[in-house]
Amino acid sequence: MNTVNNDVLNVLAQIYGDASLLGYSIVGDQYLMAYVIPVNVTDPYNEGQTVLSLMLDKGYQQINSVTTLENYLIISKVFNGVTYHIAITGGIGSNEIAVTIYAV
Repeated sequence: MNTVNNDVLNVLAQIYGDASLLGYSIVGDQYLMAYVIPVNVTDPYNEGQTVLSLMLDKGYQQINSVTTLENYLIISKVFNGVTYHIAITGGIGSNEIAVTIYAV
């Protein structure tokens, strides 16, 4: 999970100028992480597309992307032979980005 955390922090910092891990928890086989960005999300679609592009550059694969008030992006990557799905969500007016990671 450290790799995903570092990748997400790096991507969010590129887009928003800074980012920090607010907290995390483990629920069953899911890792839940929350990140704080210095500005509020104003355009989930375009900001989400930028997140997607930068994560794809890091070797992740796109599974799904749904544009709503809370842009919802699902990508995957294989670590040590295990495929992980990573969901990234950020809503209009929020300065928090939620990330859920789970093995499939």
